[in-house]
Amino acid sequence: MNLFDAVPYAVYTELGHEVDDENINNFEVQRVFKIVIDLCDNFQYSTITPKNKMMILRMVRNAIGLMVSDDADEREVFKGMVDDLRAEGKLSVTI
Repeated sequence: MNLFDAVPYAVYTELGHEVDDENINNFEVQRVFKIVIDLCDNFQYSTITPKNKMMILRMVRNAIGLMVSDDADEREVFKGMVDDLRAEGKLSVTI
């Protein structure tokens, strides 16, 4: 799976039940980060560079922010990413 599919997939499958950003701590972000690395074809946790690690962590945090945002448009952006994954057959549940 590529990085741009792995991030919303992991965030949704692991944290999709959360509705408030305050319930998601740094441990959860790190856990989702590791899942993203495992899902990606071109990254390995043992060889990832610090620059790539920071970039992926930022992507995870941004996806979480979109998912739990108070702004309906931002939530729709995240829902669109998840719907695209579902349409491609990579995700079997809907939001």
